[in-house]
Amino acid sequence: MKKVISIVCVCVLMIGVLAGCADTSMLEQERAELESVISELQAEKTALESAIVESKIEKGLEKYVLTLSVKQTHPFWEIGDNIKDSMNELKIDIPVDKEYFDSVTDGDVIAEEFRMGSLVMHGSFGSWKVTVLRKEVV
Repeated sequence: MKKVISIVCVCVLMIGVLAGCADTSMLEQERAELESVISELQAEKTALESAIVESKIEKGLEKYVLTLSVKQTHPFWEIGDNIKDSMNELKIDIPVDKEYFDSVTDGDVIAEEFRMGSLVMHGSFGSWKVTVLRKEVV
């Protein structure tokens, strides 16, 4: 009796699998259509965002924002500290004026200073590193 039930279950399972694979071309066509719609919508979104920024610039309402990364760095042989430093990275959005915004680019290191207090008090070698992650006009 158990043998008959297991054979029936296997047959039902095989029929279900084969029925699900019957018409994949239609699914692929729908997927391609949806991907093209998504790319059109993303292009439209980008165009609208740039139009908004241009409108703000014309009216003098734009804001210049830098996203900064602040993290500690340690010598490469301190693997545990380097992993901890990466996990403790701080990202901050800061509004700045246009002159400063134009003077920096993505990836610029704004400050990299040795942490003398940690060396004196705890014997720890390391630095602070402040980097520009992203620039945007809002």
